[in-house]
Amino acid sequence: MLVNLPMQLVRDVTSGSIAFGEGEYTIIDEAKPLPVAAGWPETFYRRYEDMDGVEPFVSWSTHSLIRNVGFGLTISVAIGLVPYLLKRSKRTSTAEPEPIRKTKFRFSISDIILLTSIIALPLGYYQWHRRLYEKDLQLVQAFGPDATYARETIIPALIRDWIPSQFFPVALRGAMMRTTMVRLNDPTDAQVVAAMLMLNCVFWSSAEAITIWSGSRRCPIAMH
Repeated sequence: MLVNLPMQLVRDVTSGSIAFGEGEYTIIDEAKPLPVAAGWPETFYRRYEDMDGVEPFVSWSTHSLIRNVGFGLTISVAIGLVPYLLKRSKRTSTAEPEPIRKTKFRFSISDIILLTSIIALPLGYYQWHRRLYEKDLQLVQAFGPDATYARETIIPALIRDWIPSQFFPVALRGAMMRTTMVRLNDPTDAQVVAAMLMLNCVFWSSAEAITIWSGSRRCPIAMH
């Protein structure tokens, strides 16, 4: 439930810059504030307050919220079944003769399985993000050498400021980096479609080039 509460998003790791004419758009110094968002693994709520004098813009997805609830219930049931199955296996196991030499620690097969699962879950989570990282990088590099792009790890400020590095290592933060902006110079129709599918937002900066923004920011008004 806590991971689905509204939280302010912040940049944690950044890479790259977006070229505009003779200069470049620097992510850290000039980017607009990120929205308040809620939802994991899918974001179902965003509230943008990045423009002075303009009413906050709110986006909402009921379908994402329902999928998050279903995912949370599945995880809760799976976690709740672990101690139950462990106790049941111990009750139904046949009695074993006492070993001749007693040891201080004794592990059953169920204990080893539980320990293996505890170790494998964070490693699997990291590998999952790493695969998404590599796929995302391959997609954006496929736009060619004339395209410029920026990549960021965007997480709730609460996690960045309060979770110790031992539980949220730098390697995982880097693996969570995704492309958030792409600048295409004189793009083809196929490149525009691919970029829109990748980031779901488009910003026209000139007649020759466009910049694609991700949904982590308010979609700018089209300009020619």
